[in-house]
Amino acid sequence: MKLHRVNCSLYAVKARLVDTSFSPSISFPTMNDISKAITAKQAEIKRLQADLEALARAASIIRGSATTGKKKAAKAKRRKMSAAARKAVSKRMKAMWAAKRKGKK
Repeated sequence: MKLHRVNCSLYAVKARLVDTSFSPSISFPTMNDISKAITAKQAEIKRLQADLEALARAASIIRGSATTGKKKAAKAKRRKMSAAARKAVSKRMKAMWAAKRKGKK
């Protein structure tokens, strides 16, 4: 009986149980291999993040704003009203509401 080699590990294990002379060319990864792969991917992510930061800096220089880091949002400044201005607004609003009440009757 001739067995076909299959990439799927489930079929490879099944084939080993049926025919002991079958030796797949696929080697199963060990925990050490997986750890190395994780470390390599993390290093690649760090490198890509550094590349992105460098590109962002270059783009900001080209745009003309050579700032590094994030910009802080400026707080909106509130204009302070003097006591006299508040009193004048109060008078106007009272007159407006009095006129509205007078119109409803």
